[in-house]
Amino acid sequence: MSSQHSSKLNQLQRRLPARLPVTYAWLQEQGYSRSLVKKYVRSGWLASPARGVFYRTDPELPLRWMDVIRSLQHLLRYELVIGGFTALELAGYSHYVSAGQSTIHVYGPKHPPTWVNRLEIDVVFQYHRQSVPSTLSTEQKVEGTALRAATQELAALQLLEELPKASWHQVDMVFESLTDMRPSLSHEALTLASVKARRLFFWFAERHGHAWVRYLNRERVDLGHGKRQLTPGGHLDPKYLITVPRDMAPRSGEGFHP
Repeated sequence: MSSQHSSKLNQLQRRLPARLPVTYAWLQEQGYSRSLVKKYVRSGWLASPARGVFYRTDPELPLRWMDVIRSLQHLLRYELVIGGFTALELAGYSHYVSAGQSTIHVYGPKHPPTWVNRLEIDVVFQYHRQSVPSTLSTEQKVEGTALRAATQELAALQLLEELPKASWHQVDMVFESLTDMRPSLSHEALTLASVKARRLFFWFAERHGHAWVRYLNRERVDLGHGKRQLTPGGHLDPKYLITVPRDMAPRSGEGFHP
């Protein structure tokens, strides 16, 4: 190997951490020609899991979903954060959210590249269009890999947006455990949510009697007008005008006490 090629390879090892997939366009910006990239693939220094996508191989670990997210966030500069069910699992609610998720929920203003779902990894990336301000994102570590994720306040509302497609009872168990929500961040997150999610947020919080709901100013939150049928044949909550599963409604003579 020539000293020039050796130097280029050393530079690549410094610039591109192992297992982080990047595009040929990214490699070209770093000064690597198509012929040199092909040489690295033939030599086994790079792998190509999808057309136009490459990553530095690691003899100890295969490509993982968190490596894909790390690359999108830090190398390819996509404004994406992990959110919803996935963010809540990372925040420690894996007891309530199905472990070993096969779907990774990501949020951002721009759709991630289509090749992320052509990689040979055991997950599917589900994209949701939502710009997430820095105040509502936080760093989570997944097997030593630092990733940006929605705060629990925003992730909870993102989760509610998935109803009624998501499991009501799974969402209910998650909300029961959300005892330390921060009212200031909840208010900010509520501004990004739909009327449906806002009403559900208060409904679930009051259902479980969380103390933090007392510090939320409902006058600052637009709850819209009219009924929202979320469950055909369900119970119509008279306060928030949403239909919920009958087995989750308070019994006659009872009510939720915020």
